[in-house]
Amino acid sequence: MICAVRLEPVWATNDDVALAMLGSGFGIAVAPTSRLVFAHPFYGLALNALTPLLGTAAHGWLTLVGLMLAAGVLGLALAPLRFGMVALAACWLALLLPATLSPQFTITSGLLFAAGSAWFLAEGRGRLAHLRHLSPAEVG
Repeated sequence: MICAVRLEPVWATNDDVALAMLGSGFGIAVAPTSRLVFAHPFYGLALNALTPLLGTAAHGWLTLVGLMLAAGVLGLALAPLRFGMVALAACWLALLLPATLSPQFTITSGLLFAAGSAWFLAEGRGRLAHLRHLSPAEVG
């Protein structure tokens, strides 16, 4: 608490640029590292693995793959609903299209979380509906 009150934070760069540099080992980083402050360690490992193949664009490609994954998971979650295709089209146009045109790690991770949450809720709803159709002997 004393550090937070007395010291002023210094921001060297924006998080997307820092992720690309630290994960790929250029700019502010001497060597690639998977120990990223801003992201999950597995993201750092993926950056380390893809940098020899994709170069400094590895972070950008992983961001686009994350957005495509979010779109697919949203499709799995929303398509079975009554107005699922309309909701899915609205999500793709309102959320995923702007995020793809101007990708940022924070937005991508938020969309991945939202898509995962929607899928979790949809799976739970599907299981409850399935259990309602079973007889008590089949459930217990």
